[in-house]
Amino acid sequence: MNEDLVQHNSSNSTTTAPPIAVSIVGYGAIGRVLADRLLAGAVQSVDLIGVVDQKPLTSAPAGLQRLGFEEALSASQIMVECAGAGFVRQCARTIVESGVDLVLCSIGAYADPELRAQLNAAGPGRIVRPTGAIGALDFLEAAARFERFDQVTLTTTKPPRALLRDWMSNDEQQELLASTAPREVFRGSVRKACELYPSSINVAAAIAMAINDFDAVEVVIRSDPDASFNRHSIDAGASFGQYRFTFENRPTPENPRTSGIVAASVLHSLEQLAQRQRALL
Repeated sequence: MNEDLVQHNSSNSTTTAPPIAVSIVGYGAIGRVLADRLLAGAVQSVDLIGVVDQKPLTSAPAGLQRLGFEEALSASQIMVECAGAGFVRQCARTIVESGVDLVLCSIGAYADPELRAQLNAAGPGRIVRPTGAIGALDFLEAAARFERFDQVTLTTTKPPRALLRDWMSNDEQQELLASTAPREVFRGSVRKACELYPSSINVAAAIAMAINDFDAVEVVIRSDPDASFNRHSIDAGASFGQYRFTFENRPTPENPRTSGIVAASVLHSLEQLAQRQRALL
């Protein structure tokens, strides 16, 4: 009997679990990098089954499939969102309620309290939020559990062209591009910042979620014509200390609004999520 047991365990130990099926939603600056890295084997035991995008996948690697949303949803165990806050509002809840795990890049969508409540309550799929362009969130989260911060200010500095928005008038856009010195273009709440600059200020929502207080974070956005990096400075104060964290990230060539480090953060989150899924197989 013991011999049979040894043979049975030996058989199980050599069984190879099938790869985790992953799809990407959005084929912009981040989605392209993720697809290239996954196809190159950056995350073990993951199979990229395709990309969901309304447009044809121009200049895509050979064999990369373009999928419809429903097709990807039914075939994926993990979906990676790189499509923006609009997609999150429309589809994120459907994804997790279908039992599919979601790696969510557009964290700024959480600035909407109603959507935040819906996503926090949704399941059985899980939502993983990468840290993105900043770090120190674990410190802020741990400290906020001990005592509320008196003030937290995020100051984001980017080149003028990275801050252009469709809602700006032509005169406002030209004035922004023509500026020769650093200038403040926004100061206000996380929710308003994410509403006006949704693809540039996801980090504000990440900080607010870390300290569990969207009202405590003030956002300052600055334009600097000499900036070659996207800079995020966090100033936090409480009775137990004063803290400053600064992160300077090189923007992607394809999209100056997005830092190159974001893709690495997403891949790290995806790898951790895939490991948890494999552990349950």
